[in-house]
Amino acid sequence: MAYREKNDLYALLHEASVSMSRGPRQGYTTRPGQNKVLKILDRRDSMRQRELLDELNVSAGTLSELLRKIEKEGYVTRAISEADKREIIVSITEKGRISALECRISEAERDQALFWALDETERDQLKTILNKLLRAWNEQSCESEGQRRERRWKENALLQEDIKAIDALADSPASPDAGRNGRCFNRARTLP
Repeated sequence: MAYREKNDLYALLHEASVSMSRGPRQGYTTRPGQNKVLKILDRRDSMRQRELLDELNVSAGTLSELLRKIEKEGYVTRAISEADKREIIVSITEKGRISALECRISEAERDQALFWALDETERDQLKTILNKLLRAWNEQSCESEGQRRERRWKENALLQEDIKAIDALADSPASPDAGRNGRCFNRARTLP
């Protein structure tokens, strides 16, 4: 079956995402989130759990569960900081280093298998464009839950004010849709 080109960006990104998810995943000994933790720790040996939390941009509960699993498998160790008893230090083990290396090798092979049709310049351009999109989407979604709740409350309050204003207009005897006693029989016609 021949490929039909698409012009819809969303459809293109979706199809690319589906195709990539079906792509090669062999060579991984851990899951994607775990791989990310191991690669970070492989660069730094050890770090405070709070720093890891900030770098990964996940919830504390998610990180705690992830670390519990990879600690149980022997990829990392966790210990209470000597300098500050409130801090937990996460360190990579030799098994974790080997897994991080295997992950980097597998990612290079995966990239070659998925992006073989692009030359180095095109790959760099694709990275630049995708990073730009992801950065913009991330900034857009960084609105806090409190800010979202406040925005929705304000939007709802404005909507309620609009409905009251429409009702007041519809109830006035001068309204073209007013019936007996000034009541509007056709509210939909008075809505903008």
